[in-house]
Amino acid sequence: MRSTCDTFFSKCYDALIWGDYLYKVL
Repeated sequence: MRSTCDTFFSKCYDALIWGDYLYKVL
């Protein structure tokens, strides 16, 4: 997931945070 947004880190930063959060919660 991180590698996918690596190129668009600035735009996917929030998505990464929420993605990691949901991944840990679920």
